[in-house]
Amino acid sequence: MGIFRVFFILISAFFGLWSIGCGDRSEVELPAYVPSVDEQLVTARNKGVVIYTELCSGCHGNKGTGGGTVPPLDGSEFVQGDPQRLALIVHKGVFGPIHVKGKRYFLDQMPGWEESLSAGRTAALLSYLRSSWSNGEALSTEDALVTRDEAGEWIEAAIDVEGPLRGDVYEGEEWRGLINGEQE
Repeated sequence: MGIFRVFFILISAFFGLWSIGCGDRSEVELPAYVPSVDEQLVTARNKGVVIYTELCSGCHGNKGTGGGTVPPLDGSEFVQGDPQRLALIVHKGVFGPIHVKGKRYFLDQMPGWEESLSAGRTAALLSYLRSSWSNGEALSTEDALVTRDEAGEWIEAAIDVEGPLRGDVYEGEEWRGLINGEQE
């Protein structure tokens, strides 16, 4: 009788484990992998450098130093400051007088790239700018990273703003008023 009981327990255990292993796996949810902020920034930088090279480096240079009438991006308060303002500059463009790093520049016109940049590409470019050169030393990884969702919200908020905007609009808070529907 003891051997029958052991045999029964082993068979029950086998079929019990087999049924668990062969059950409907559609109900089993594995946790989604969420990359760390550092991993997200590396991915964004890898995409952003390509976009920067394509759209920006011709005027701002490979190292973001600008030159002549083109202001630098390296160490710029516009790059290190409010990322929504930077998104507006990239999407709508800028012309006229603008002060960057204590120096006055007068731009013929930096084009707006809203027709060329999706929210994802905008996020990658802004993340690259905010984490490159001396900007990466001034901002934390969390502050340097711009997500697709953030960029999408900013683009949507500025959809009715007609660019390009004068440089001095970006220097104060006037740009915020434009996004909020307050006209010049």
